[in-house]
This record gives sequence, C-alpha cells and structure tokens, in this order.
Amino acid sequence: MGKFDRYVGKLKFKAGGEDFEVAFLVEDRIAIASVYDHKDMETRYKMLIDICSRIISRSYPDESKESINGFLVKYVDEFYTRLMVASGITTEQEMESAKEAVKKEKLQ
Repeated sequence: MGKFDRYVGKLKFKAGGEDFEVAFLVEDRIAIASVYDHKDMETRYKMLIDICSRIISRSYPDESKESINGFLVKYVDEFYTRLMVASGITTEQEMESAKEAVKKEKLQ
C-alpha cells in the first residue's frame, strides 16, 4: 500500500434524490475555485454547470449528455452544494449563509 492510497476514492453524497459516488480530482477543486474569480453570475453559473457535468460524465460514463443535462436543469444547485460539502471545500452552514447573502443582495 502506497503512502497516499488512503486518499484515493470517490465522494459519496445524495442530490436530487439520487445517490452519487463521484470521482473528484484536484483539477475539479481548482476549477471550482476559479469560478469565484468571475463577478458575472451568468458566467459563474455556466462554469458550475460545466464542472458538474464533467464530474458526472467522468463518474458515470454510460449516461448520455442529455440525461445528465436533464438532471442538472432541475438539481444543479443541490448537486453543487452537496459536492462542495462532500469534498470539504465548504460546510452546510457556510453554504446556507452564502445563499442568504445572495437573497438579501437580490432584494436590495
């Protein structure tokens, strides 16, 4: 067993009523971090959808792009939130606080 073998594995979480076991790479973490370099919400959202789609496609290669897109149309926010928490990038509490801040910003 190699020194870092204990870090190899898949992230497990539930989103949209589906159980996921996804292969999450350091490149995914970097891509997610780069999303926040952009101020434009449309650009951010497109990037998030692309990242989520790539992760699902890599983890479930037999799924069609159409079926993945259909899932993400309905559940991209939940999938992304669960992915962020499962990967240790953030916590549920931090995500909820961020959502509340966005809601307040939209109301002003």
